[in-house]
Amino acid sequence: MNNLIIVLYNLLILLLPYNLNYLGLSYSKILFLFSIIIYIYLILKKRINKDIFKNKVFKYISIGFFILFVTISFSTCINAIFDKKIILSNFFEILRVIEYYTILTNYYILLSDKKSFKYFNISFICILLFNFIIAFLQFHNIFGLNELYVKFIAPTQFDTLVNGYKYPRAVALIGNPNEFGMYMSFGAIYMLYLNIKSNKYLYLILYLMFTFGVYLASSRTSYLSLILGSGMLIIFHYFKFTKVGILNTFKYGFLILLLQIILFFSLPDIYSWRIKTILNINNQVSWQERLDKNKDFFDSLNDSDDNEAIIDDTEENISSQKEIKELTFLIGNGPDKLKEKHFDFFDNEWLKIFFNYGILGILAYISLFILPIVSIIKKSSFDYGLYGSLVLSSFIYMITLAIYNNSLLFSILCILIAISFNAKISNFKKINKSKNK
Repeated sequence: MNNLIIVLYNLLILLLPYNLNYLGLSYSKILFLFSIIIYIYLILKKRINKDIFKNKVFKYISIGFFILFVTISFSTCINAIFDKKIILSNFFEILRVIEYYTILTNYYILLSDKKSFKYFNISFICILLFNFIIAFLQFHNIFGLNELYVKFIAPTQFDTLVNGYKYPRAVALIGNPNEFGMYMSFGAIYMLYLNIKSNKYLYLILYLMFTFGVYLASSRTSYLSLILGSGMLIIFHYFKFTKVGILNTFKYGFLILLLQIILFFSLPDIYSWRIKTILNINNQVSWQERLDKNKDFFDSLNDSDDNEAIIDDTEENISSQKEIKELTFLIGNGPDKLKEKHFDFFDNEWLKIFFNYGILGILAYISLFILPIVSIIKKSSFDYGLYGSLVLSSFIYMITLAIYNNSLLFSILCILIAISFNAKISNFKKINKSKNK
């Protein structure tokens, strides 16, 4: 039963179209309901109990989720009181935290032995390969499949994937090229992790394939997240202040760097043209538009304060406006799901979190990932190499796109973090013995 649940869970998270919305059922709602059902099932089976907190790293990330839950709840409630309006959709953001925590907990419990880990890896890799194949067929519109289904999976991308469009960007079953790019990026980082742990070349081949998947998506941010995440993974796993440690880091790091350079410069321009614009990013229109949008956001904060002061410049009202400004800086404007306070789309998710939940929201979100690192000081065993690479890559991605507000990507992040917490089941004795020698 355990292995069946893992396979079904993987299929739901990794294969269900993210833009699905049928009869009021969305991807996030289906995932939330399924996660709660599995969570209750594990409680009834007495697999979720107080003993899971004996693992200090899981205990600390649970504290981080609780801090985030309280921060979002407080911001949402206070803003509802100040606005004198209760918007139910705003309160759904509180459920998002519960959804992610149950996914992390469920996978942490389900992946408790090597057999379960094997079933997870097989289904995880097969699903990613399936999406990779779909993306390749889609990129070249082989058999004219794009006209048949892309409009339903990714209506906003339809025009760029049909009629011989010059610069296609694959979306697979994900629905958005940037999201598909990060989907492949997470998969590639995990394959590199498995290659390091097992020394099997199959995982290195899969790493390169999923890297190519990022090229098919033409997502620059996903590519940077992959490269820097891969670098951190290699450093954490190989580097030691010894001659052997430095040599191993250099050899493996040089191999991966060489393979990435070969891909970067040898792939035809149809695949790599957009990724290569990273070398001249300051002259890219889309990048400048993002920078301008971020600047406009900060300018709008100052302008709104000035306008309020002009309308009523009595000492009492100026004092009140300053207090509101300080409170907003601390707790933000709430989820603002109906966009009543900010009408534009946030490219930078760090700014979105700041706008919604203030500086406390930013600190709560960062603490979610920083707190588990405290367990290293407490001598808790977990794979901080995989964990650190995942956190770094997701933080980079958030500079221009969304991770936390994307149920698919954050769910994958939770899954791989759960694996990093279960260091023993992902431990390959053969490679570890050779390292110790």
